[in-house]
Amino acid sequence: MVLDPAVLIEALNDPVADAMLAAGEPSYESARGLLPDLVGYVPVAHGAEPRKLVVDDRGRIGRLGDYGPKGLAEVVFDPSEHGVPGGQVASASLEDGWMPIVRAELGDGWQLTAFATERDAFVRLARGSDARCWGLDPAREVQQSLFEGELGSARAHWRRQLAPAIRVDLPEPILRDASLAGIARAFSTCVGYHPKYGLGSYAQEVHDGFPPTVLSLVNACVEWGLLERAEGYLSYWLDRFVRADGTFDYYGPAVSEYGQLLAAAGRFAAYSGDRAWPKDRLPQLHAVADYLLCLRRQSQEQPEGSPTRGLLHGAAEADTRDQTAYYFSGTAWAWRGLRDFARLLGGEDGERLLDECEGLHRDLSAAARAALVPGDPPFLPPYPGIGQPFACMTAGTLESYTNYRYWPELLSAGALEPDLAEAVSEFRRRRGGELAGTTRFDGHLDDWPLAHHALGLLAADHVDRYLLTLYGHLTFQQTPGTYCAYEQVSIDGDPRRVIADYCVPAQLTVPLMVRRMLAHDDADSGQLWLARAVPRRWLTPGSHFGIEGARTRYGSVSYHVEAGERSVTAEVKLPGPVSAIALRLRRPSGAPIREVRAEGADARVLGDGETVILVPKAERVRVIA
Repeated sequence: MVLDPAVLIEALNDPVADAMLAAGEPSYESARGLLPDLVGYVPVAHGAEPRKLVVDDRGRIGRLGDYGPKGLAEVVFDPSEHGVPGGQVASASLEDGWMPIVRAELGDGWQLTAFATERDAFVRLARGSDARCWGLDPAREVQQSLFEGELGSARAHWRRQLAPAIRVDLPEPILRDASLAGIARAFSTCVGYHPKYGLGSYAQEVHDGFPPTVLSLVNACVEWGLLERAEGYLSYWLDRFVRADGTFDYYGPAVSEYGQLLAAAGRFAAYSGDRAWPKDRLPQLHAVADYLLCLRRQSQEQPEGSPTRGLLHGAAEADTRDQTAYYFSGTAWAWRGLRDFARLLGGEDGERLLDECEGLHRDLSAAARAALVPGDPPFLPPYPGIGQPFACMTAGTLESYTNYRYWPELLSAGALEPDLAEAVSEFRRRRGGELAGTTRFDGHLDDWPLAHHALGLLAADHVDRYLLTLYGHLTFQQTPGTYCAYEQVSIDGDPRRVIADYCVPAQLTVPLMVRRMLAHDDADSGQLWLARAVPRRWLTPGSHFGIEGARTRYGSVSYHVEAGERSVTAEVKLPGPVSAIALRLRRPSGAPIREVRAEGADARVLGDGETVILVPKAERVRVIA
């Protein structure tokens, strides 16, 4: 059943979410078919090559112009010139499900295979035993033996790149494939460790310093155990894009991004256990922290009783850099980043900074509480002084930017009291802000900050909405089979089209969400969560899932869950002392856990009937529930 796009664009509710949830919990299958598939170009790139190639929806290979959705600016290979009828690509997939090696079905039995190496790119057209191969830099026909040798080298290259990554065993391979594909494609978009926001218009040098590119790269690498990569991206960015005064060498940095950089550095240090790295980088990190503290001091010069006293003033987005204000999202992430940096520092300096953070949090909480507009649902504006709730989250520029970025970042910082966070989430959901849990912007979808919104949902334990957002993004924001994610895509049209180019943060949404649904630790509470947001169907009798080598601030954690006819068994391997673990076991029926037995740990069931709290006494724990 394809839903009417005109109705979706005008709706304040989320009819796509309603349709996905009608049959039970969200899934990829429940989303497919509700909207036409997304059609767009797919990158074929290697991280060492600055001039990236793509395969377009007609099977042509070339380079994008300044604005990629307009099509190829330079065609280097066209199948129609080699006897293959032109037309729409019937379907496309990736080598091993995730490598940036594209296989496209062109119709009439023809298949195109394309990939890039450090020095060249290659393409093959094949139908049955008929196959011809070309190198593209420069364009020339090559022997199939050369093509096969280069293809083998490309496969080996990508296996090496992701060899250190965590291992996941999932009942839905699409989540593993989309995660690894996102990480590999993000690597191939950059030039070495030099960041590139995306392709097409987003490959221009002016966008290289956009902080969310490196932030998403570092966070995804840390979460997936690719610590050498994380250090490389983070160190390069600190050296190249952080000035001596702590400000960013970029045309429109947001206040929130300074806090997010400190938080990313703190998480990398905690997960890697590398105490030498932060010591080497302390001068740069101190400069960033001092910049935020300077903004704080300037704000404290306002008169006592001012509704914005203590909040940080500045921009909240590069596009709206001239619309500076006391955005709650900037202050929330300043608090989070400074707090994480204080933990990294430790000692007396860390304690003094934590005291400063307490005052900042008090000011933020008081200002947010005072700005809240009562209603059903209540309305928390993006900054103090807006007394009229938005009629619709896509009604204008402020509404759309609040919906797509200001509110998601406010939630992900974890600074709001629970009722205020719930007000933000509910208003967005009930005032035209979402489609299948993803983000509406004007009359289309814009999802690159979606991982922030998802983290807020996870913190609030909205598991079904978290899954709705994950599958909504995977289905409607990414190309089927190749998982290419763009900044903006259309809601209407058949097929649906790209509106704004491919970008790295959108590509890393699924990897971040999949890792966090499987294993996530909360630095504030010290709680290590396992299987917090996995689908109930994963505990259908006969199913199993798990993760191996998941980095946390406590060390590397692995677990495996098997569902039997009458019980569920979980094996957990811990790195060493962990005060407590929360293991969630969501049965398909929703039936609560009646009894739990544990070897190597004390165990009790929380009031939700689905979460087992384990206090380990050994490095291996076995749970039967």
